[in-house]
Amino acid sequence: MDLTQLARSVVDGLRLVGVPVCLAAVLVLAAMALTPRSRRRLLLAGRGFQTRPGPSWRLWTAGILLPMLGITALSAAFAIESEIRDGQTRLAEGVEALVPPGAGSPYWVLAPGTDHFMDTSRVSLGRFAGAAPGDARSTAVLAVPFRLDLAVVTRQSGERITGLVLGPGAAGDGLSPPVAGPSVCERREARCLLKPGEVVVDREDGYALGEVTTIRGERYRVVGFFDRPMSLLNRTVVYANTTAAGYPQDPFGYVAFASDRATVEAAAGPDVQVLSAAEVRDYNAQFWSGNATPILMLLILLIAAFGGAAIFAAQRAEHLAVRPVFRTVRAIGLTRTEAGQIDLAHGLLRAAIPVIPALILARLAIAALNWAVLGFHARVELLTLTAAFGVVAAASTVAGLISWSTERTQPLVTR
Repeated sequence: MDLTQLARSVVDGLRLVGVPVCLAAVLVLAAMALTPRSRRRLLLAGRGFQTRPGPSWRLWTAGILLPMLGITALSAAFAIESEIRDGQTRLAEGVEALVPPGAGSPYWVLAPGTDHFMDTSRVSLGRFAGAAPGDARSTAVLAVPFRLDLAVVTRQSGERITGLVLGPGAAGDGLSPPVAGPSVCERREARCLLKPGEVVVDREDGYALGEVTTIRGERYRVVGFFDRPMSLLNRTVVYANTTAAGYPQDPFGYVAFASDRATVEAAAGPDVQVLSAAEVRDYNAQFWSGNATPILMLLILLIAAFGGAAIFAAQRAEHLAVRPVFRTVRAIGLTRTEAGQIDLAHGLLRAAIPVIPALILARLAIAALNWAVLGFHARVELLTLTAAFGVVAAASTVAGLISWSTERTQPLVTR
């Protein structure tokens, strides 16, 4: 059994199920608001059958705390899993941005067997440069060599950080990925023309403009910041012109734009593999998610199981507590179908009302995590929130359906 693939499938399934659950909840509540009679049932669902003295807001506050905590915890867990699995996409996009925009799709030319950024790859320099004038290789493929090496980056403060050093694959000045904000480099539109000894970094990793860092004994000055985060979990990503630092002559690989894979394979020649952009992202996602997704899946399932069970138990306990009032209302004319609609709406409202505060709490928690963990840039997105709401709404709905199915078979008066 491939536990990593199973974990990814479960998490993806929860994300996909959340959308139809949200749509169904909206349709149910909207349908009950169409007619005066159904609106009264909707208002009764909002009020509930509680008869305890005191302001109703206290009952609502107690009723929505569990759903709010469940949605918050699940949203944060989904966001963390997504960042670990898909965060490497930013680095892939940064490498592909080394090639000026042109016709065709991006392809990666790497050593055979290289599947992700933690592999070691060497492709001979000049592989695309040997085409004669007029050869299809020189016109149909636009390829740029790049270096990618794992190394320790020593900050000016003395802090040592594990980093991925990305850079031009050929000697001389090299254009960086797009930069944003202040810079002290020679600019070519939105890029830095890096000279040896200059580096572009992630602003979010805590670097300062002009700061001097050391990589493998060579000193580099920070001259600009990427326009989007590129760092990975616990690994800072820097773009440095390392060609004068004794690095291997051959680059890690090439990124190329062409009309199709066959064109790139013909231009690149033998003893290399050509991967599409989608394959590079998928292989890297498999590597990164293999480290943490199974554990995070267990965490998500535990949160979902315990949160769902708590919400289910709380709602069932509420049904039992208000049974006399509920049966009294039924005795004066509420039908079984209407009672089921009220139960369903009551559960959906309890799950829907805390969505906004849960979203705020989840984003605050993720922001704190992003600040504390190097290279972490998780986000609570729409699919994240709908997946969390779907789990909570499902637990609440099941509790309501079970109570309704039980009550519909019971007499209104019991000895």
